[in-house]
Amino acid sequence: MNIALRDLINEGFSVSVENGRLVIMDPLGKKPDFSKEQKWELTLQVVKLLNSDAYLYESFSRDAYRSGKSPGIRIKYNSVLTNKEAVAFYNAEIHRAKNTVHGKAGERLPGKQFRVRKNHDFYKLWVKLDLKLPPRLSSFHDYMGKLKEVLIVGQTKKTGVGIKIRNKTIKALEITNKEIVTALERDSYPDKDQTLSIQLTNNSHTNNPDKDLQKLYENQCFKSELSACVENHDISNQEGELVRDKDCNSLNDDKALDDSFIDDFIADHCW
Repeated sequence: MNIALRDLINEGFSVSVENGRLVIMDPLGKKPDFSKEQKWELTLQVVKLLNSDAYLYESFSRDAYRSGKSPGIRIKYNSVLTNKEAVAFYNAEIHRAKNTVHGKAGERLPGKQFRVRKNHDFYKLWVKLDLKLPPRLSSFHDYMGKLKEVLIVGQTKKTGVGIKIRNKTIKALEITNKEIVTALERDSYPDKDQTLSIQLTNNSHTNNPDKDLQKLYENQCFKSELSACVENHDISNQEGELVRDKDCNSLNDDKALDDSFIDDFIADHCW
């Protein structure tokens, strides 16, 4: 059964992504018993809502890159939003360091085996993502599926062979419950700010100068140049005739009519 993220938030659940993993808490502070499929569906909803360019581990390969000069591993990630592939490269040892019963020094390790040391960037990434370390540094290849538990983000760049994630920038995705709530509210009223802006703009564009003049007329304080025009237009809402004995000097400067404005109005409306 699909679960809507919005419904959970409305019911008082807390939803977040912490260290690359989805965390859900019910209103009592307990973790609900959701299936793996339900958690993944909610994760997709969160990532899409926040438009986060998160990546999920897909697979890895090992080889000697740069014409055989750089032995290491190539990790393939898929974008959660676009499903586009991105890769990251890490140095690793892929040859035997010494003679053993399994082979001679210098020979390639079998299968996908590789070794890293604690000063390798891949080892540091594993620790940074809070993944349980394998029992031996030579057995990472058996635990690479653990990377699928963590959504990661990182700086990317386009190369001749596709999108590369700068391995030193890779980190676990972090999204707070507050960010999710805010995004849901924004998603509910996507045009709120824009509508307000448009309304203000339209108001400034649609102000009718004739209506403004009518308001000035209703102030009952006019210059003598308009008196003849006023008598020919029934624009007063007062009882009987307009009262003209009030002091026009009481008008604020910003409401006073200058001669050019009066001439324009008379030319347009008084004939």
